[in-house]
Amino acid sequence: VIASSVNAALGRALILPMGIIMAAGVIICVALWWVQRKCAEPSDETGRVVANNPFELWPAIQFGILFGVILLISKAAQVFIGDSGILLSSALAGFADVDAITLSLSNLMNSETNPISSSVAVQGILLAGVANSAMKAGIALMSGAPGLRRYVLPAMAALILVGLLVAFLPIRIG
Repeated sequence: VIASSVNAALGRALILPMGIIMAAGVIICVALWWVQRKCAEPSDETGRVVANNPFELWPAIQFGILFGVILLISKAAQVFIGDSGILLSSALAGFADVDAITLSLSNLMNSETNPISSSVAVQGILLAGVANSAMKAGIALMSGAPGLRRYVLPAMAALILVGLLVAFLPIRIG
């Protein structure tokens, strides 16, 4: 959705690869639900969710700064290293945030001077998503309860594998 709002062609090019990853995620969720339903023991524990104010200004400022830095790094990587630099900067940026690199690559496709191809932008966005999933798996590994790790780590590993396969196989629209 973010890519489509800036670059409709990129949004269309992401439909099939993201659809494949989403389908894998749904299959994994159904499998986890099935396993959890069969193996779960009744519990009286309740979790507490802490919500933040969505109208705070500081997160928006942080995102703007992150977006600007990632756009600068992506353009510099493209100029000095080429497409490999775009993919490397996408993967590194994905550890922090996928939205900023998605916007950056969408804008670089629209660039009047030395635009990037849609295949590089799609691959970069997919790699950012894989890196972000790996970061989240690492967080679950470090801070999650053993029961959480038992379900989250295999699921995230499967999604990361599917994401890498889709990113590096020639699956493109148009």
